[in-house]
Amino acid sequence: MADLTERPNERTAAERGQLILVAAVVLAISFVGIAVIVNSAIFTENVATRGDVPGSERALDHRYETVQNLESLVATVNRQHTADPATAAQTALAALARDEGLVQASSGGVVDIQFNDTTDGTRIAQDAGTRNFTDTNANLDWTVADGVERVRAVEINVTDPGTLSDVSGAYTFQLNGSADNIWSVSVADAGSGEVDVEVDTPSDQALCTRDVGTAPFEINLVEGTVAGEPCPALDRLSDGTEMWLGTGITTPFAVEFENAAAIEGNYSMVIDDGGTPSGNLTAGPSDIEPYQTDAIYSLSADYGYYTDGVSYETVLRAAPGESQALAGDP
Repeated sequence: MADLTERPNERTAAERGQLILVAAVVLAISFVGIAVIVNSAIFTENVATRGDVPGSERALDHRYETVQNLESLVATVNRQHTADPATAAQTALAALARDEGLVQASSGGVVDIQFNDTTDGTRIAQDAGTRNFTDTNANLDWTVADGVERVRAVEINVTDPGTLSDVSGAYTFQLNGSADNIWSVSVADAGSGEVDVEVDTPSDQALCTRDVGTAPFEINLVEGTVAGEPCPALDRLSDGTEMWLGTGITTPFAVEFENAAAIEGNYSMVIDDGGTPSGNLTAGPSDIEPYQTDAIYSLSADYGYYTDGVSYETVLRAAPGESQALAGDP
């Protein structure tokens, strides 16, 4: 006769059910943990291009370097006075992309840089270092360009500091949005080999004095330097607020020179394609007179950086002086 008594080592149906339930709970918790891990991995991939994970720094650092190279490329093409600057830029970009690709390949990365587009502009310059800043008709106060929305890459080189003391008053470079809406930089002799650089905005005024001696020196409105030394008046308001070329003025504006006989040297700037250069400029490059030529205002390129762990793609935009763009500029 069969033994109907429960054996000590046998579990009841209820106990077996409890074991199954506990096992199910354990499995559920495991699946949740796996899901969290998977989602974390997906999140990590999504933020890779924002520099939050190992490996993305290389892509971001190289992007920065590429933008700097593209800005140099634009400046070089503009100085070459080519009749078709956009085509010249495209050719130069292809060479840059090839070189960048070879360098990155040696460290395990793949870089793809493709020409996208250019924005037209006009370069206005004077190369003759022994001439003052008057126009081709020797006007002391004149409008270099009118109807301008944007201006960049403004460089002023003083080849003879002595000229600043030979003529009464300061030379002034100004952006004139209206009679009461002017941003300007004035350069004047301060004696003993020093120069005063004064910046006036619609709401503020600042001054810096720099020792330049008798040697030629540069006033770089993009970098905010005079003779290679920082000039706080060029990049800070009196209360310390960051300031840049054209802070506070309305657009469109006129680019103007005043008392242009008080300075001797050369200069260069690039305006957007909406601006109208002065009629008192030579058309095309000149070794003697101030002139205007076709130029590139900005260049865009499709950029891709790839490694085993990172895939980064974006569109780069390069224009010399982008960080010191006119207020409101994209």
